[in-house]
Amino acid sequence: MSTRQASDGEDISFELVLELWDQVVEDWALDAGECLRLLGYVGDEEGPTGSEIAGVAVRLKLLVELASILSTVLGSDAMVRGWLRTPNAHLAMATPLDRMVSSSDWVRWFIRSLSVVA
Repeated sequence: MSTRQASDGEDISFELVLELWDQVVEDWALDAGECLRLLGYVGDEEGPTGSEIAGVAVRLKLLVELASILSTVLGSDAMVRGWLRTPNAHLAMATPLDRMVSSSDWVRWFIRSLSVVA
């Protein structure tokens, strides 16, 4: 997985983030709806505002960082896909994907928590 390139906390270009995001979408087998929800887009007919676009950039970077950590911790794309979609007792039986969709704070929490074992 090419997202390992972004795992050392360095500030990477937005163009590279977009390239890595494409790989995350493929590796995680995300459908279009999952992608939109992960990026915080809820389908407003008027389209995202400037602040929402800035939020998308932040989420993209966080998700690329998390993908790298998950790849290191779990070792394979299949394991990552399973982890993302398996209900977890520590998350009130929600899936990690459900939690990440609800808030970028959850993505940050996963990054902090999993970085300890990465």
